[in-house]
Amino acid sequence: MSAHSTGKPNGYQRRRAATRAELIALGLERMPDKGYSGLTVEDLVRNSRHTRGAFYFHFTGKEDFFLAMLEGSADLRDGWWVPGADPHYTTLRDALATALANLASSPAGSPALVVLIAEFAQAARGRPALEAEVRRLYEQSIVELTRFIGPAAERGLVRTDRSPDELARMVLATTDGHELHAHLYDYSADGLLDALDRLLRP
Repeated sequence: MSAHSTGKPNGYQRRRAATRAELIALGLERMPDKGYSGLTVEDLVRNSRHTRGAFYFHFTGKEDFFLAMLEGSADLRDGWWVPGADPHYTTLRDALATALANLASSPAGSPALVVLIAEFAQAARGRPALEAEVRRLYEQSIVELTRFIGPAAERGLVRTDRSPDELARMVLATTDGHELHAHLYDYSADGLLDALDRLLRP
């Protein structure tokens, strides 16, 4: 029976998926230094085991790559929200501190990612297909945040005068502001925990 018919990837498919994942990891590592517009494909693959040909085999160009990188970064952040539902964390502050630490330890937890997304969103203006992708990724982030806020609200740790969706949008705006300042102005984002605690507490 073939690998295709069993649904299991064959060796070629595994290598192909690994190459794609490695290129995305390179993007997460290298793009924060040069920015979205500043990083070239040559910069991305330089001193790696990958070539421009490998890049263009997997991605149609930098826009396609960046969107794939953001999708990949969401996968890397998977599970950061668990403290919202974990009864081990009995205060909002403790749950938030652990969730933020989980995010910070992720390869996709760099404050520079906020700057890259803003730069990409500016480049996408007037291009409906790319603007729709930016909006889709924003909504994906909101869903991700509600995975922390919803269960925490059910446990009485988070205010309920606004919906989890509304609170998620407020949290994202607050977090993005802190991370933008941290990246652009070498500002310590230590105040983020206090800001989110004040914003969400009942």
